[in-house]
Amino acid sequence: MAADDFVQMSELRISIYRMLASLYFTELTSDQIATLAEYDYGTFGQLDEELSRGAKEVARCLRHVNPATREELAVDYAHTFLAAGAAKAEKRAVPFESCFTSETGLLMGPARDSVYKMMLKEGVLPDASLKVPEDHISFEFEFMAHLAEKSVALYQRGDAEGVRKSVAMQKEFWESHLIGWIGDFCTAVECVCRTRFYLGIALMTRAFVRLDGELLDESMLIVAEEA
Repeated sequence: MAADDFVQMSELRISIYRMLASLYFTELTSDQIATLAEYDYGTFGQLDEELSRGAKEVARCLRHVNPATREELAVDYAHTFLAAGAAKAEKRAVPFESCFTSETGLLMGPARDSVYKMMLKEGVLPDASLKVPEDHISFEFEFMAHLAEKSVALYQRGDAEGVRKSVAMQKEFWESHLIGWIGDFCTAVECVCRTRFYLGIALMTRAFVRLDGELLDESMLIVAEEA
């Protein structure tokens, strides 16, 4: 990949991370659904086969939006991610890293502490008033978007060393806090979700996080060549 593609690739990564972060944090609004219904999902076909398959599921779900769509998706969100109406033994896709990586499977595990320290170092902690642990998938995706945004700004200023450090931190966070649990989380979503929408989002999420490891490696090669 040419050096001139660094900003374009980074901006694509930022937009996908931010889109996914917004979809996992809470139920969709009517405005979000309308925007997603008009989105051109064909773009994902150029990136990854599974990413494209997930995008097609989302597009099919939103092909015929009607007044009941928002409620249907809200019910599925609550069922899948908040365990609404779940029996005691039923599995749910709880969107916190600690629930998938700690021995107890409970919130506020070691993963949360590690994520908190990395976010604190960057000065981008989530709003404390939300009272949501920092290892929520939405916060982790927003953090990756923040780091990628920072690397673009450094690149445009010609700060090669700053870009190198920023991309290295993204790869470190990807290795420590994304690739190790996102696959299991997305499998859980596939098992319990009831709409094509969240099935598609799970497929897209797993594929993109996996792909992003390759994109980060390419970014590091560009930075090394320009150093």
